[in-house]
Amino acid sequence: MIKVSWDDFFGLTQMLSDKLKDKDFDSVVCINRGGLVVGRMLSDALGLPLGVISAKSYGVGKADSAGKVVVDEKVSIVGGVGRKVLIVDDIADHGGTFMAVKSFFEDELGLNVLTAAVFRKEGCAIDVDFCASGVGREWIVMPYEACEFSRGGEV
Repeated sequence: MIKVSWDDFFGLTQMLSDKLKDKDFDSVVCINRGGLVVGRMLSDALGLPLGVISAKSYGVGKADSAGKVVVDEKVSIVGGVGRKVLIVDDIADHGGTFMAVKSFFEDELGLNVLTAAVFRKEGCAIDVDFCASGVGREWIVMPYEACEFSRGGEV
């Protein structure tokens, strides 16, 4: 298990924002829930509006399932996402959520999309466009998940 401290998370997110600072985006859209904090930080660092989209992977088991991904087709953002969207999440694990959300923006809405994650796990089905750190298949606990894991597992 990898436990990420706030200092480490901030440093990795700063590293990610440095990779993105010269790119041209109209908005940052974070995947709810894991992408909320990194989305906020990248939105601030890049001076872009922040949107939120929800997606959920439903599979057998809890911790290591990669089932069907359901995307809520409503994006919460003031003023629209624009034509060039950066989709962010904290971890690119199996890749199903990123692929489903990216497909929604590209295929359903006809937008230009790039993806970014703080961590990309080994064996992930999608090569995110920007990543701060590649890791193995270890379980990652982010600093904002402290309450979730103090209750003994996933919500």
